Amino acid sequence: MRPVGQHLQNGNLLLPLVLSRKLSMIGFSLQSLDLPTMRLQVESKLCELGSLEPREFPLTQREVVRRGKTCAIYFCLHGPRSVKLTAIADFKTRSMVFYGSDGVRRETVRWDQLR
Repeated sequence: MRPVGQHLQNGNLLLPLVLSRKLSMIGFSLQSLDLPTMRLQVESKLCELGSLEPREFPLTQREVVRRGKTCAIYFCLHGPRSVKLTAIADFKTRSMVFYGSDGVRRETVRWDQLR
């Protein structure tokens, strides 16, 4: 995995967007994503799931690469006593999947429904 910062441009992340699923070959175009805003939303939701105070614990992020292309971003909130809450921003489905400290999927939210 490579650090996400390699693909940042003016604070925005360039990411692939699936244009059509009906074609045998999937086409991609670049669309910008406001990464700082997404980080705040992810941190808020993970803190809510773990009953933690926002901005009190570090949040890390990594690119998820498949076949040489970035397909998602992995977020990890490092809480007290080695507690880790995670989320995956999936570029293909344009959704965010949140996992509890036990690794069980807690919630899936479309990007346009994130608060």
